[in-house]
Amino acid sequence: MTSAVIGAGSLGCLVAGWLHEGAGSTVLCARSEVPEVRITDRAGTRTVAVPVVYDPGEVGVVDVVWLTTKAYDTAGAADWLRALVAEETVVVVVQNGVDHADRLAGLVPANQVLPAVAYIAAERVEPGHVRHDAGRRLLVPPGRTAARAVAATGDGRLDVRTSEDFRTEAWRKLLRNAAGNPICALTLARLRVFADPSVRAMARSVLEEVVAVGRAAGADLGPDDVEAVFAMFDGLPPDTGSSMLYDRLAGRRLEHEELTGVVVATADAHGVEVPVNRTLLALLRGLRSGEDSTEETGVNRSEPG
Repeated sequence: MTSAVIGAGSLGCLVAGWLHEGAGSTVLCARSEVPEVRITDRAGTRTVAVPVVYDPGEVGVVDVVWLTTKAYDTAGAADWLRALVAEETVVVVVQNGVDHADRLAGLVPANQVLPAVAYIAAERVEPGHVRHDAGRRLLVPPGRTAARAVAATGDGRLDVRTSEDFRTEAWRKLLRNAAGNPICALTLARLRVFADPSVRAMARSVLEEVVAVGRAAGADLGPDDVEAVFAMFDGLPPDTGSSMLYDRLAGRRLEHEELTGVVVATADAHGVEVPVNRTLLALLRGLRSGEDSTEETGVNRSEPG
C-alpha cells in the first residue's frame, strides 16, 4: 500500500520515516526544504531515504494519507489533499484536539476521514531531523478505514490500534495536553516544572476542570485519569518538553485555540465552570501581543531569563 505524509514537522518526519522503513512506498509532503529525514532515538541517529516532495503536482493518488500538520493549518493542506485523495483513500488525521473530522469538512468526504490520537513524544532538532523520546502508538476508531491504515504500516513500527470508545480516548489525550502544553509554553520550562508544588496544584485544577468538561461532552473520564497524567509526567525524563513549548521557542504559532480554547468553548456549551482554563487561555492569547512588544524594544526573545 502507498502512503503520503503531509507535514514535515517532528511528528510528520517521524511518521514518514517509520512508514518508509516498515512498508516502503511512502512520500513526505513538505512546504519548506527538508535536506533529509533523520531520526535520533536510543539506538542512535540514522538517515531514512524517504522521498520528499514540495509540489502537489509531483504526486498522485495514494492509499493512505497521514495528515500531521498543526490543527490550525488543516486548510493549508487542501492542495495536497486534492492531489492525493481518491474515492478509496483513507485520510488519517494525526492532530491534537477532539474535533478532527470537523476540520476536514469540505476537503475530504467524512467516510474517508480517520481521526487519530497520537501517543508519541518527539522534538524537531532541525529541518528533517527529529529526536524520538517515547511512544509509537496511534489510537483510532474501529472500522474499514482503520483496517486500511493498519495495513499501510507494514511491520508496525508505527503502532496503530483501535479503540471502541474513541471519544473518551480523544478527551483523555486532550487532558494530557491541557496541562502540559500551556504550562510549559507559558513558563518556558520542561516537565521538571511540575515538580514545583504550586505549579502541580494549578495543573491539578486544570485537569479536574477538563475532566468535568469531557464528562459533559460524553467522555468516560474520572479522577483516575487526573492521576494518570501526573504519573505520565513523573515517568518521563524531566527535560522532556511539549509541542507548544517547542513552537514558542521556535517563534511559531501556538495551538492554544485547538487545545485550551476547545476546553473553554465546550465548557461554555455545557454550562461547566472552568476558571483556571479560562485564565490560561487569556494568557496564551496575550503572548502574541507581548512578544510583539518585545520585538519592538529589541530584546532577544530566545533568552527570556
